[in-house]
Amino acid sequence: MLRVDFLANRTLLTVHCLTLILASPTLIATPAVKQIELRLDVQFTSANTSNRSPDLSRNSLAASSGFNGNLNTPLMLLAANESSSQPNTIPETKREAVKPKRSFNDLMTSAHRYVEAEEWAKAKHELTLALQHNPKSTAAQELLETTNAELAKVQNRRSSAAFKAAVAAEDWVKANQLASDLNQPNSTQTIEIRRSNQLADIELSVDRLLANPSQMARPSAQREFKQITASLTNIDPGRRIAAKYQELASANQHWTTPVTIVVQSDRRTNVIIQPGQTLGKFREKRLKLMPGEYQLIGRRQGFHEVRHELVLQPGQEERTYQIRADMRF
Repeated sequence: MLRVDFLANRTLLTVHCLTLILASPTLIATPAVKQIELRLDVQFTSANTSNRSPDLSRNSLAASSGFNGNLNTPLMLLAANESSSQPNTIPETKREAVKPKRSFNDLMTSAHRYVEAEEWAKAKHELTLALQHNPKSTAAQELLETTNAELAKVQNRRSSAAFKAAVAAEDWVKANQLASDLNQPNSTQTIEIRRSNQLADIELSVDRLLANPSQMARPSAQREFKQITASLTNIDPGRRIAAKYQELASANQHWTTPVTIVVQSDRRTNVIIQPGQTLGKFREKRLKLMPGEYQLIGRRQGFHEVRHELVLQPGQEERTYQIRADMRF
């Protein structure tokens, strides 16, 4: 901490301290400079009011040290800089013009004008404000009911148009979503809603089977395929689902047509095929299997078990596989 004593022989040092502080405004807000400023002010006040040291006033000390200026000036500048360095805590806000409060009659007049122009949303806004002025106004309440009814009609027309467009695009999922927005659908819309519900479910099943056609031979896949086929006999599927169903039917035929394989063994090994059945001990067997992945297993007491992976592709030619458990423990 710099100690500054206001004696005559140290006045020049005081002036230099003030000049240094003013040259570096960033120092003004520091605690050390605030202490210097406080001591300066106390010392000057004491010097100006003391009967024992009349020559220790600010300007007499400056004169005795050869400083031609006025010590009040650096201190005033210091105070000014300190105040300017403080952040402005008053937020700057935009002054918005105060809108005049509208009367009930003005709001009703505006609402009637919007009703005549069939701008129902704006009319509703004006009537809502009018009822805040006069909640018991029968005229405003009745006009608001009429406006709400007209708004519902507008919304229903929009929903009907969007539903019709979704049906035309054969977007059954979207059509189902839009159907819930229809207010009192007519007979044609009711039929289309029922159709879109059915086709959305059918398309979901078709897409699920097409995602993994190699599993078509499984009993669960066959049951689902038969259900799809039965559903489409009583409904127009549209071009898109019809094309998907043809693709699925081709995949079903492709993956459910058996392929022939020949398995050869040594009459000592017990042969098992998974998934499937136990084949037993034999020299040669011809099997018809659905395309897919299988495991051929050979077991014999006292010998290591043997396993072979089989991947049967649709339409592949007849192939021969050999399996023997002939390696002792």
